Amino acid sequence: MFYLQAGIYVLTLVDWYASVPPVMLFGVVECLVLAWVFGVWRLDKCTVEMYGQTIPRWLTFLMKYITPGLLMIIFVYAFYEYRPPKYGTYFYPEWATVIGWLISVFMIVPTPCWMVYCVWKSSGDTFKEKLVNAFIPQDISLDVSLDDRCEEQETLNVVM
Repeated sequence: MFYLQAGIYVLTLVDWYASVPPVMLFGVVECLVLAWVFGVWRLDKCTVEMYGQTIPRWLTFLMKYITPGLLMIIFVYAFYEYRPPKYGTYFYPEWATVIGWLISVFMIVPTPCWMVYCVWKSSGDTFKEKLVNAFIPQDISLDVSLDDRCEEQETLNVVM
């Protein structure tokens, strides 16, 4: 589609709406999940197991606070400075802007929908139990001891 005569206009529209909103939002969510849900201490434990070195303190600080904060600032600033798309002197019509926003929405919406579905399908009687069980991997290998699984369950209960 990008190689057709109007390809540069389609490419500009996709670039305009597929670059900042989804990427910044997923970057913030990824940092928050890695640093706060999975936990920096657990990530450090995995790093020591794999590489024999701990994660520097300054890097954990960046992961927990600075990176998500800066990404949120960029995300909010992008909406504050929003301008309708244009290519050179050509301003896109209103219907093209709607298509552009649909591109952003269709990139973002499947992830929260899948998260809600996973929590809904997980085992448990209360919402809190379902949420905690949704964060525990279902394909845990047999070499993980029952004590480690219980410890992870208790850690998630404390976080929630």
